Amino acid sequence: MTLLSLALAADFVCGGAVAQWLTPAQMQSDHSAYLQCAVPVSLTPLLPIALYALLVAVDSAVQNHSVRVGLLSIPATFVQLMGYGCGFLSAFWKRRILGHDEFHAYEKTFYK
Repeated sequence: MTLLSLALAADFVCGGAVAQWLTPAQMQSDHSAYLQCAVPVSLTPLLPIALYALLVAVDSAVQNHSVRVGLLSIPATFVQLMGYGCGFLSAFWKRRILGHDEFHAYEKTFYK
C-alpha cells in the first residue's frame, strides 16, 4: 500500500483535513509514512474543573491539616457529584418524562 493510498484513505476518514497537512512530495514518497489528522484539541474547557479540584484539595487540606486528605477529597467530591447528578436525572426522568407519582422513602418509619 503506497503512501498516496494511505493519505487518500486518511483524507476520507478525517473529512478532507489531510490534504492541507501533507505536501504532494510527502504523499508520493514511500519512505515517509507519517500522516496527521487535523483534530483541534484544547484543554481550555478543563480549566474550570481543574480549578474546582484544586480549590477542593486546598480547602480540605487546610481544614484537616493533611495533604493526603486534601488529595483524597478530589475523587470523593466527583463521586458525590456524580451520585447526586445521576439521582437527579433518574428522578427527573421518572417524574417528568414518564409521569410517575412522587417517590416517598420510608413512608412506614421504623420508629412507630
